[in-house]
Amino acid sequence: MNRYPFHYYHAYPPIPNYVFPHRQFLPVNPKMFMDSARKMDPILRDAQILMKRISNSDAFAKKIMIAAQHSNVTEVNRIISFSNRYKK
Repeated sequence: MNRYPFHYYHAYPPIPNYVFPHRQFLPVNPKMFMDSARKMDPILRDAQILMKRISNSDAFAKKIMIAAQHSNVTEVNRIISFSNRYKK
């Protein structure tokens, strides 16, 4: 049994079939994309070192978490930058 009378189901007219025109794209130049990827490489290496340090050291992870919970951004930045000085 339908909850609503029949006329509620057809309150709006059907949507007409509209064909969207194809977009014209500029020629591809991967130079900027490649340069960005090259610049990201050392950043990702530093991030990997930091993640390994956090996952392997309870004390280090706890220091960062306590400072972050207290919204002490300068202390979090200091801990992270200090840890990156001693890359493994």
